Amino acid sequence: MDIKVPVRLAKVDKLGNIYIVDIKNRLIKYDNTYTELYRYANNKHGFISTIDVSNPLRIVLFYDDFNQVRILDNTLSVISELDLSQQFLDASACGVSNDGNLWVYDAVQFKLFKISDQGRQLIVSDNVGSFGMAGMHISEILESDNIVVLCDYTRGFWFFDNFGRYVYHFPVQGVNSFQFDGKLVIYYTGTGLKTFSIQQKERQILAISSVPKTD
Repeated sequence: MDIKVPVRLAKVDKLGNIYIVDIKNRLIKYDNTYTELYRYANNKHGFISTIDVSNPLRIVLFYDDFNQVRILDNTLSVISELDLSQQFLDASACGVSNDGNLWVYDAVQFKLFKISDQGRQLIVSDNVGSFGMAGMHISEILESDNIVVLCDYTRGFWFFDNFGRYVYHFPVQGVNSFQFDGKLVIYYTGTGLKTFSIQQKERQILAISSVPKTD
Protein backbone atom coordinates (compact mmCIF):
# COMPACT_ATOMS: atom_id res chain seq x y z
CA MET A 1 0.00 0.00 0.00
CA ASP A 2 1.23 3.52 -0.80
CA ILE A 3 0.39 6.96 0.57
CA LYS A 4 -1.71 8.51 -2.19
CA VAL A 5 -1.84 12.16 -1.09
CA PRO A 6 0.58 14.76 -2.52
CA VAL A 7 3.23 15.27 0.17
CA ARG A 8 4.61 18.65 1.24
CA LEU A 9 6.26 17.59 4.54
CA ALA A 10 6.98 14.14 5.94
CA LYS A 11 8.39 12.80 9.24
CA VAL A 12 8.69 9.38 10.91
CA ASP A 13 8.62 8.98 14.71
CA LYS A 14 10.53 6.43 16.81
CA LEU A 15 7.52 4.09 16.77
CA GLY A 16 7.45 3.98 12.98
CA ASN A 17 4.39 6.20 12.57
CA ILE A 18 4.44 8.43 9.49
CA TYR A 19 3.26 12.04 9.51
CA ILE A 20 2.38 13.76 6.25
CA VAL A 21 1.45 17.37 5.58
CA ASP A 22 -0.29 17.44 2.21
CA ILE A 23 -0.70 20.34 -0.20
CA LYS A 24 -3.99 21.28 1.50
CA ASN A 25 -2.07 21.80 4.77
CA ARG A 26 -3.64 18.76 6.44
CA LEU A 27 -1.53 16.76 8.90
CA ILE A 28 -2.23 13.03 8.45
CA LYS A 29 -0.85 10.29 10.68
CA TYR A 30 -0.29 6.76 9.34
CA ASP A 31 0.98 3.62 11.03
CA ASN A 32 3.90 1.64 9.56
CA THR A 33 1.53 -0.27 7.25
CA TYR A 34 0.44 3.05 5.70
CA THR A 35 -2.99 2.82 7.31
CA GLU A 36 -4.39 6.26 8.06
CA LEU A 37 -4.97 6.80 11.80
CA TYR A 38 -5.77 10.48 12.42
CA ARG A 39 -5.99 13.89 10.75
CA TYR A 40 -5.56 17.47 11.90
CA ALA A 41 -6.44 20.55 9.85
CA ASN A 42 -6.33 24.23 10.78
CA ASN A 43 -5.51 26.89 8.20
CA LYS A 44 -6.09 29.87 10.47
CA HIS A 45 -2.35 30.45 10.96
CA GLY A 46 -1.07 29.70 7.46
CA PHE A 47 0.97 26.73 6.33
CA ILE A 48 2.68 24.33 8.70
CA SER A 49 6.41 25.06 8.43
CA THR A 50 7.84 22.15 10.43
CA ILE A 51 6.71 19.07 12.36
CA ASP A 52 8.68 17.77 15.36
CA VAL A 53 7.81 14.16 16.20
CA SER A 54 10.67 13.54 18.66
CA ASN A 55 8.07 12.65 21.28
CA PRO A 56 5.19 10.66 19.68
CA LEU A 57 2.90 11.78 22.52
CA ARG A 58 3.60 15.51 21.93
CA ILE A 59 3.70 16.48 18.26
CA VAL A 60 4.82 20.08 17.76
CA LEU A 61 3.67 22.05 14.72
CA PHE A 62 5.28 25.39 13.92
CA TYR A 63 3.65 28.03 11.71
CA ASP A 64 6.42 30.41 10.64
CA ASP A 65 4.13 32.98 8.96
CA PHE A 66 2.32 33.81 12.20
CA ASN A 67 4.84 32.59 14.84
CA GLN A 68 2.34 30.07 16.15
CA VAL A 69 2.93 26.70 17.85
CA ARG A 70 0.42 23.88 18.21
CA ILE A 71 1.17 20.89 20.45
CA LEU A 72 -0.86 17.78 19.63
CA ASP A 73 -1.26 14.43 21.37
CA ASN A 74 -0.88 11.04 19.70
CA THR A 75 -4.41 11.31 18.25
CA LEU A 76 -3.58 14.72 16.75
CA SER A 77 -5.85 16.51 19.21
CA VAL A 78 -4.64 19.91 20.43
CA ILE A 79 -3.02 19.89 23.89
CA SER A 80 -1.90 23.52 23.92
CA GLU A 81 -1.30 26.58 21.75
CA LEU A 82 1.42 29.22 21.98
CA ASP A 83 1.75 32.58 20.24
CA LEU A 84 5.50 33.23 19.95
CA SER A 85 4.95 36.76 18.61
CA GLN A 86 4.16 37.86 22.16
CA GLN A 87 7.87 37.65 23.09
CA PHE A 88 9.92 37.09 19.91
CA LEU A 89 10.46 39.56 17.07
CA ASP A 90 10.95 36.87 14.41
CA ALA A 91 10.79 33.25 15.55
CA SER A 92 12.01 31.45 12.43
CA ALA A 93 12.22 27.93 13.91
CA CYS A 94 10.85 25.91 16.82
CA GLY A 95 11.61 22.38 18.04
CA VAL A 96 11.23 20.10 21.05
CA SER A 97 13.92 19.86 23.73
CA ASN A 98 14.88 16.58 25.40
CA ASP A 99 13.11 17.60 28.61
CA GLY A 100 9.80 18.37 26.88
CA ASN A 101 10.24 22.12 26.53
CA LEU A 102 10.73 24.10 23.30
CA TRP A 103 13.74 25.56 21.50
CA VAL A 104 13.06 28.76 19.56
CA TYR A 105 15.43 30.69 17.31
CA ASP A 106 14.82 34.45 17.00
CA ALA A 107 16.32 35.75 13.75
CA VAL A 108 16.20 39.38 14.88
CA GLN A 109 17.81 38.93 18.29
CA PHE A 110 20.27 36.29 16.90
CA LYS A 111 19.61 34.10 19.93
CA LEU A 112 18.49 30.57 20.72
CA PHE A 113 15.93 30.30 23.52
CA LYS A 114 14.58 27.40 25.52
CA ILE A 115 11.06 28.09 26.75
CA SER A 116 8.27 26.18 28.47
CA ASP A 117 5.10 25.46 26.49
CA GLN A 118 3.57 28.38 28.42
CA GLY A 119 6.29 30.67 27.02
CA ARG A 120 8.46 31.07 30.15
CA GLN A 121 12.14 31.57 29.24
CA LEU A 122 14.44 28.91 30.66
CA ILE A 123 17.70 29.34 28.71
CA VAL A 124 19.00 32.11 26.44
CA SER A 125 22.12 31.69 24.29
CA ASP A 126 24.74 34.31 23.57
CA ASN A 127 24.30 36.39 20.43
CA VAL A 128 25.03 33.84 17.70
CA GLY A 129 26.11 36.51 15.20
CA SER A 130 29.65 36.02 16.49
CA PHE A 131 29.45 32.35 15.42
CA GLY A 132 28.88 33.25 11.78
CA MET A 133 25.09 32.97 11.99
CA ALA A 134 24.16 36.58 11.33
CA GLY A 135 21.96 36.68 8.25
CA MET A 136 21.30 32.94 8.32
CA HIS A 137 17.75 31.67 7.89
CA ILE A 138 17.36 28.96 10.53
CA SER A 139 14.36 26.90 9.46
CA GLU A 140 14.41 23.84 11.70
CA ILE A 141 15.64 22.79 15.17
CA LEU A 142 16.05 19.23 16.45
CA GLU A 143 17.51 17.97 19.74
CA SER A 144 18.68 14.46 20.61
CA ASP A 145 21.07 13.20 23.32
CA ASN A 146 21.56 16.75 24.61
CA ILE A 147 22.79 18.06 21.25
CA VAL A 148 20.73 20.76 19.54
CA VAL A 149 20.94 21.10 15.75
CA LEU A 150 19.89 24.27 13.95
CA CYS A 151 19.56 24.05 10.17
CA ASP A 152 19.75 26.66 7.44
CA TYR A 153 18.82 24.63 4.36
CA THR A 154 21.21 26.64 2.18
CA ARG A 155 24.15 26.97 4.61
CA GLY A 156 24.20 23.81 6.74
CA PHE A 157 24.01 22.84 10.39
CA TRP A 158 24.96 24.61 13.63
CA PHE A 159 25.40 22.50 16.78
CA PHE A 160 24.72 23.64 20.36
CA ASP A 161 24.70 21.83 23.68
CA ASN A 162 21.56 21.54 25.80
CA PHE A 163 22.49 24.74 27.68
CA GLY A 164 22.37 26.75 24.45
CA ARG A 165 26.16 26.99 24.09
CA TYR A 166 27.58 26.98 20.57
CA VAL A 167 29.76 23.98 19.62
CA TYR A 168 30.52 24.06 15.87
CA HIS A 169 29.20 24.47 12.33
CA PHE A 170 28.99 21.88 9.54
CA PRO A 171 28.59 23.67 6.17
CA VAL A 172 26.45 22.05 3.47
CA GLN A 173 24.28 23.45 0.70
CA GLY A 174 20.93 22.40 -0.70
CA VAL A 175 19.46 20.51 2.25
CA ASN A 176 15.90 19.40 1.49
CA SER A 177 15.15 17.74 4.83
CA PHE A 178 17.00 16.08 7.70
CA GLN A 179 16.70 13.88 10.77
CA PHE A 180 18.93 13.58 13.83
CA ASP A 181 19.37 10.65 16.24
CA GLY A 182 22.01 12.14 18.53
CA LYS A 183 24.90 10.57 16.63
CA LEU A 184 24.13 11.09 12.95
CA VAL A 185 22.56 13.92 10.99
CA ILE A 186 20.79 12.17 8.10
CA TYR A 187 19.99 14.65 5.37
CA TYR A 188 18.73 14.77 1.79
CA THR A 189 20.08 16.95 -1.01
CA GLY A 190 19.51 16.95 -4.74
CA THR A 191 22.32 14.40 -5.09
CA GLY A 192 20.96 11.90 -2.60
CA LEU A 193 20.99 10.74 1.00
CA LYS A 194 23.98 11.64 3.18
CA THR A 195 25.01 11.46 6.82
CA PHE A 196 27.23 13.50 9.09
CA SER A 197 28.77 11.85 12.18
CA ILE A 198 28.72 14.06 15.28
CA GLN A 199 31.54 12.16 16.97
CA GLN A 200 33.85 11.73 13.98
CA LYS A 201 32.79 14.92 12.20
CA GLU A 202 32.76 13.02 8.92
CA ARG A 203 30.32 13.05 6.04
CA GLN A 204 29.23 9.91 4.17
CA ILE A 205 27.19 9.64 0.98
CA LEU A 206 24.65 6.81 1.16
CA ALA A 207 22.89 7.22 -2.19
CA ILE A 208 23.60 9.02 -5.44
CA SER A 209 20.07 9.52 -6.66
CA SER A 210 17.83 12.52 -6.93
CA VAL A 211 15.60 13.01 -3.90
CA PRO A 212 12.49 15.14 -4.43
CA LYS A 213 12.06 18.09 -2.12
CA THR A 214 9.16 17.55 0.32
CA ASP A 215 8.86 20.99 1.89
